Amino acid sequence: RRQQPLPEDYPAALLALSANADADDTLRDYAVQHIAVLAETPGRQADALRAELWRQVAEPKHTRAGTALLGLEPLVKLLPDEQKRLSETALAWAEGAGDVGPGAQVTGLQGCLHQRVKEVLPIARRRAYDEKADAAVRRSCVAILGHLGDGGDLALLRKAPFKDHTRYRSAVTAAIKQLASRENTQ
Repeated sequence: RRQQPLPEDYPAALLALSANADADDTLRDYAVQHIAVLAETPGRQADALRAELWRQVAEPKHTRAGTALLGLEPLVKLLPDEQKRLSETALAWAEGAGDVGPGAQVTGLQGCLHQRVKEVLPIARRRAYDEKADAAVRRSCVAILGHLGDGGDLALLRKAPFKDHTRYRSAVTAAIKQLASRENTQ
């Protein structure tokens, strides 16, 4: 990416690699990462690059879908029309809609946090306390409560039955500190 100027066929090569179902998944994921960076620059097939990111997001079973979702975040500052679509997608993934697995759920939760989508709070409140939920999903939900939650979340986290469990202790401790800090400054 730092090579200046980039080869003229670089965007097309990345698009081809990203779409190649026979290529190694790791290589395809790297292609998506580079596509996200190139898509921030006007010209050089920016529309086609953004379209490929959205195409990848539409397949949340693959890790590159999460890479694409997070790669779209800087673009919404340049293209506010896509903000709603990105927020809605992140929220749907956070909810676990469709065939979204735990990895995509965590990415959706992270996307909601980065975009400060407060509509994720009911999901985070429910999943943080769901003993059947994936541990990474629960930790991400606790983190959301720390960043976006309120005094009610602080009280509940202080009493949470899982707060001392090794899988959740650091997430709960950090969330409590964030919430208490905000409460003390209000």
